[in-house]
Amino acid sequence: VLFSLIFTCLSGCLIPILIKGKFRIAYNRKSKNSLAGWIFIVITVLLGVFGSGAFNKFIELNYSFFVFLKYVLLFFNMSLAISLFAFLIIPEVLSSISEKSKGLITVLTIGLFFFIGFEVDTLLKDTELAFTMGLLGFLFGMAYYFLKNFWIVFFALYGTILINTLSENKYDDFPFWILIVSCAISITILLSLIHI
Repeated sequence: VLFSLIFTCLSGCLIPILIKGKFRIAYNRKSKNSLAGWIFIVITVLLGVFGSGAFNKFIELNYSFFVFLKYVLLFFNMSLAISLFAFLIIPEVLSSISEKSKGLITVLTIGLFFFIGFEVDTLLKDTELAFTMGLLGFLFGMAYYFLKNFWIVFFALYGTILINTLSENKYDDFPFWILIVSCAISITILLSLIHI
């Protein structure tokens, strides 16, 4: 309940969207080099899903639809929370830095955010995972820097995290009811405040 409602819904979804509205941060901005962004998206997803062997493990596990749906709901909220901070709040906070250095600093900060986030999430017990996610965060940060499209990068991240977590087979017993409630709240927040 604390993870799904407080962490992902309130601190992960509501707070960054309210910050987005207060500072008028756009989900999508005009891109000067969308091709480079798409290249980074493809490379990052291929590395994250196939390079790790996660896709093959996911196929081998042969999930039932019900269990698969649990993972879909669980990691929608988590991916959304990560993306709102990584691809909206962090770039905005760093926007006052000079244009020449802003891109590199922003991308490095996004990578560091992923590393610290997953290091804390595993209670400092899986630094290898945190390092891997930090690298993927850096690559997704590069994709966002060039593409300037929050939704594309979010869904790419969501798919990558979802497949990798399905391959680990750790959350089969997660309570289904809390996933439905938390996703309903997050989607309601997202849709009701999407234009702010």
